[in-house]
Amino acid sequence: MRPVKPKLVDDPFSLTTTMKKIPHADEGEFKVARRLLSVLGSKKEALEGLEDAFLEQPEEEEKKIKKINYLPDLMGDNWLVQHPRRIFVVVGGTKKRARNTDWFEREYPKKGAEFEIVKVDLVGKEGGGIGDWLEKNVRAEEFVVMEADADAVEEMVRGNVIHLVDELFMECDTRGSRKSRRAYWECLTLYGRVRDEGVAVHQLWE
Repeated sequence: MRPVKPKLVDDPFSLTTTMKKIPHADEGEFKVARRLLSVLGSKKEALEGLEDAFLEQPEEEEKKIKKINYLPDLMGDNWLVQHPRRIFVVVGGTKKRARNTDWFEREYPKKGAEFEIVKVDLVGKEGGGIGDWLEKNVRAEEFVVMEADADAVEEMVRGNVIHLVDELFMECDTRGSRKSRRAYWECLTLYGRVRDEGVAVHQLWE
């Protein structure tokens, strides 16, 4: 089974796109946006080094042997510490509570930097969703890693806030106890949309 890498159809690494992260920007914030643009230019190149997505739902053995190319490894040793804040957000869906974060503590390349770990459960929550939470709790210059299911990811894409996430582990497994209600091709389509937004996205399996 051959993996496939969705092609970036547009360039999200423009000054206009960067300014989306800083609404109502004045001259000083415009300079911040230019510095962010320099970082995003390097990130654009790094995204080419991400692992490919599976073209079809993989078997269990294939999931286990697939190597993840984490964004900090692709960006270099000193990149993480340049961010004023680093945060790992675990999002529980409307029907699934956020799971434990052991894998992040064990496997994610922190490069000596400290991360805050936050669980956001949407189970039984009324009103604003993960998009509202992001806008209220993170800033453009912060480094945000997130684990979320496809429903939460689609909400962020539709709400135009997915750009606030730097690296995303998206769960869209069509098998198993936490299986998605989506067809696998829909998962791949959403995966491609997130990549087009300039986010380092990975497939997350149960």
